[in-house]
Amino acid sequence: MQSDSLFQHHPDTKSHFTHMDVTPGSQDLKTHGGKIIHAINDALNHYGKLQENLATLREMHTNKLKLSVDTIKLLCGCLLEVIVKHFPDVDKSACDKYLNEVAVALITS
Repeated sequence: MQSDSLFQHHPDTKSHFTHMDVTPGSQDLKTHGGKIIHAINDALNHYGKLQENLATLREMHTNKLKLSVDTIKLLCGCLLEVIVKHFPDVDKSACDKYLNEVAVALITS
């Protein structure tokens, strides 16, 4: 499920992106997606300190933006689909496990 599919199947998630053009393929979605991938890669490079590395993002997403646990899990599921689509040789189960750890780090203090 890609971001445009997320918005189609879970329209309530659009409420977090009212400042962006969320039409499929928009530059806003591409730019934001790049930021997400960069943050996930950075967290992977600091895997031993995942909680500390994601503390700022956790603060922003759970306290300021008020993303629910379910929304964060949906976004991680979408990320998994995008990563597998663009990197078909990736170990999907390992990537899923890592993204679940990222989700946990984003929702727990």
